[in-house]
Amino acid sequence: MVGLPTTILHSPIPGASCAARLAFARPYVAPSVSILAFMMTETLEVRDIPGTDVAVLRKRASPSKMSLSAYVRELIREEAARLDMEEALTKIGARERIPAEGEHVRSYIEAGHR
Repeated sequence: MVGLPTTILHSPIPGASCAARLAFARPYVAPSVSILAFMMTETLEVRDIPGTDVAVLRKRASPSKMSLSAYVRELIREEAARLDMEEALTKIGARERIPAEGEHVRSYIEAGHR
């Protein structure tokens, strides 16, 4: 019974012994193990950050109850998810063309659509 979470040992199965409860319990796998199986991670060390900048980031992380590392990790993930200008233009260029004549476009804009 070592290594099993206590919620499995005390799950409410009326009249069942501890062994019977364990027989129906799913094996416990730590979430971090399953997440890391799908996600490669790397350690990044950033040097020479001014103390004032670190203090600002720490203060911004605090209301969300995040550690400084978690907050900076989220900032990096958000930045990596955004398209840069070249990627955005490539994505727009790959879209299906919509035929429109100048007069149609002008009337659409004049009608207040943008």
